[in-house]
Amino acid sequence: MKKRIFIILLILFFGAAFLILSLELLSRKCPHIARKERPDCGYLIKKYTTGRSDSLRNENFMPSPEPNDFELDDVVRKRIIEVEEKDMGSLNGIACGSYGFVSVELPYFAKKYVKDHEAFHLIGYDNEKTVNYKAGSRHPIGLIQTIFYSVFSNFKGRKMTEYPCIIGNLWNTFKIYF
Repeated sequence: MKKRIFIILLILFFGAAFLILSLELLSRKCPHIARKERPDCGYLIKKYTTGRSDSLRNENFMPSPEPNDFELDDVVRKRIIEVEEKDMGSLNGIACGSYGFVSVELPYFAKKYVKDHEAFHLIGYDNEKTVNYKAGSRHPIGLIQTIFYSVFSNFKGRKMTEYPCIIGNLWNTFKIYF
């Protein structure tokens, strides 16, 4: 029995090592495919904040370093703007200055998660892992929905020959966020 368990663990270990090595090689093989293009913050701010009330533009929106749910919801309501997907490049959301922008095309729970994610960036969190865990603790279904949406949207409209490169680049994204 111990020998059987040892063999199973050995197979799992080498399988995981092979998978990670393969993903590392794929992520370096073709960096030009499925790159995340950052939208132009200046363009987003000009297009989507022009005409907003001056009191909102100049309002001090910084909540406490550890915001409660009410403070974070206030930042989301006042500072996160839904924008057209074409303006977001290949990102789901981005924090630009004192505003955050989120793709209007995201599914409902994913949109709630991404809004919180960008709100945490706006209040001063820079570390992606921390932001993901904080937003994910508020919207766990949204975190899962965002992951699946991001993975499947990367494959939409792509040739089958590009799939290995896309998988490699998704591995790079995974390493940044988790």
